[in-house]
Amino acid sequence: MKKLCILFLILMITLSFAFAGQAATDKKDLVIVTGSSAGVYYLWGAAISKIINDNIPNVFCTVEATGGQFENPILVSKGDADIGIINVNTAWEGWRGIGEWTQGKKLTSQRVIALIYPSFLTVITLADSDINIVQDFTDKNISLGPPMGTTDGVGMNIFDILNIEPKNIFRTSWGEVPGTVRDGLVDAYFSVGGQPWPPNVDLETTHKIKFIEFTEEDIKTLQNIFPYWSTTLLPKSTYKSLDKDYNALAWWNLLVVDERMSDDLVNELLQALYGHKDIIETTHPSTAKYFSMDTITKSSIVLHKAAVKFYQDNGVNIPEELIPPEAK
Repeated sequence: MKKLCILFLILMITLSFAFAGQAATDKKDLVIVTGSSAGVYYLWGAAISKIINDNIPNVFCTVEATGGQFENPILVSKGDADIGIINVNTAWEGWRGIGEWTQGKKLTSQRVIALIYPSFLTVITLADSDINIVQDFTDKNISLGPPMGTTDGVGMNIFDILNIEPKNIFRTSWGEVPGTVRDGLVDAYFSVGGQPWPPNVDLETTHKIKFIEFTEEDIKTLQNIFPYWSTTLLPKSTYKSLDKDYNALAWWNLLVVDERMSDDLVNELLQALYGHKDIIETTHPSTAKYFSMDTITKSSIVLHKAAVKFYQDNGVNIPEELIPPEAK
């Protein structure tokens, strides 16, 4: 009898370890890749990670700082990350394999699950500068922020399409950009991000700044190449140096996953994100106001099939061109 009790105890211990092992196996670790730790992408990534960890059982999400736009879709397509924050233009380039960063490889496994907020391109110089149009950048020292970031890619495309040849192009962290302008090392800079953009605010604390607008002809030329570049008015209240609304180029930012992500997980992610928008509003209120289901129709590439169902179930009419092959 004593021997049977011991055997029963051993069996129970073995089973308890087996169930514990199964629970551990069921736990899903997610990685969301963002941008520099000082940028808006990282703040959104942190908010999304918190929402996931607080509301989806057996899922643990970590946020990682990266080089941003061009690195994130590659990490997702390789399986080194689960969720990437990029913009519609990068998604469009990746899908077609036309950006230099793709090296000709089409990232057709990308699937969008949500659009989050628009980024605005601001073109900044000091108020007393002789720069008044972007063509004046020729033979000037221009900064494009961190290498391989959103602004770097956008800026180089603009220079190429509009035949602008700066004297020097500087690539530094955003924290360094205002100082390079103050010190006279940089004449002007592009910046793409949520507004108000911290480097612009920083520079504005010591100098009056000038916002350079693109002409209608410039915008038409750019949109002929990149149809997902749009224009949006940035309210003059955004910066004290603005005396009128600023007509800015803008891009929507989105969350991209791989087509292999399970339908159940995509549905859980979307239920959690839209159900807890207050976390995003607390983290970055100036961009959180744009987070809405109906913006999904502005995507530049197809959605995940579970996302299609989610939005349709919530009354959003998804255009045919955004429905992936596997959902047709």
